[in-house]
Amino acid sequence: MSAESSRVAVRAWIVLACAGLGISTAQVARDLGLAESTARRRRAAFARGGLEALADEVRTGWPKVEPTVSEAERAVLQRWARRAKSAQVLAMRAKIVLGYADGKENKQIAEQLRVHPDTVSKWLRRLLRLQLDGLFDEARPGRPPSISLDQVERVVVATLEETSAGATRWTRASMASRSGQSESTIGRIWRTFDLKPHRTTMFKLSADPLFVEKIVDVVGLYHDPPEREVGLCMDEKSQIQALDRSQPVLPMMLGMPKRPTHDYVRHGITSLFAAFNIAARRVIGELHRQHRAAEYKKFLVTIDKSVSAELDIHLICGIYGTHKTPAIRAWLARHLRFHMHFTPTGSSGSTRSSAGSLPDRPAHPPRGAQERPGAGRRHPRLDGPLEYRPQALRLD
Repeated sequence: MSAESSRVAVRAWIVLACAGLGISTAQVARDLGLAESTARRRRAAFARGGLEALADEVRTGWPKVEPTVSEAERAVLQRWARRAKSAQVLAMRAKIVLGYADGKENKQIAEQLRVHPDTVSKWLRRLLRLQLDGLFDEARPGRPPSISLDQVERVVVATLEETSAGATRWTRASMASRSGQSESTIGRIWRTFDLKPHRTTMFKLSADPLFVEKIVDVVGLYHDPPEREVGLCMDEKSQIQALDRSQPVLPMMLGMPKRPTHDYVRHGITSLFAAFNIAARRVIGELHRQHRAAEYKKFLVTIDKSVSAELDIHLICGIYGTHKTPAIRAWLARHLRFHMHFTPTGSSGSTRSSAGSLPDRPAHPPRGAQERPGAGRRHPRLDGPLEYRPQALRLD
């Protein structure tokens, strides 16, 4: 028996019981287990409308408003439902709306997608109220923050403008002790603002008054090199030490790494002069015992002999005392095809000439019985020709 039929049957029992002589409404309500007001209301309705009053009246309810889906919205929903990168919840909601747009009932959509009918009704109401934006999750405020913005600001300002007492930099522990926050909170604040007190990088600002003019000259030569001329980036490396360990290196063995000694023996020093032709990827280099104007002049002579006589030479080099001595000036005055370009003070890296390599040192050079570090004789290979290895080429 349906719920509606059972309600009609109860109302009929109320009317029949009240039809008897001497039976009160209160007694009928007690016998049927109903409220007295219910029995009185149904008895009055029967007296007023007869049998038709025992049936439920038609309940119209609120007017139903159907959400609509346009063709453009359908295309967006289909893309959300099929796209592999869509969130599963968004794809499910898109399928619910697409099923409704195809004319399916809520229960049918719920059975096909294996969700509760209330879920289908919920997202259709959201669609009706907010259109497609209603299918996305609303912002969730979450737990209230345990630290205020003013406290975060104080931590950031202290990190940037102050130094930890008795230390050179802040640590999580020292900043937590100063600010009263936990170390994990300090770490989160530093990560948010990309603060790294433990890291230090170097910088150098050139104080050369002709900084801009020199940079324009050097960079312009790289970007727009003259025709039938060659540009060479020159640099020198002085006081290069030839070092070797004081005792033979013990080779690697099973369960034991290679083991060199902690001290070393010096076999003399040398100075490297190198000029790099970027276009031809060729290095002109020499090794000299000392780094003076005389050695620099010898290297200029080597460059003059190595470059074809038909080409002018643009030499880019750093500011060094040996480059501007009277002897060098006189030699350059006699060789007019040399054009000097000096980098600004503190900007020698713009020559891009860290190239070439020294000769390989011997594994075990001869040593005397009483030899001490720094007292070794000069190794003859330090004065040999420079070996150019392309695989050792390095551009700074």
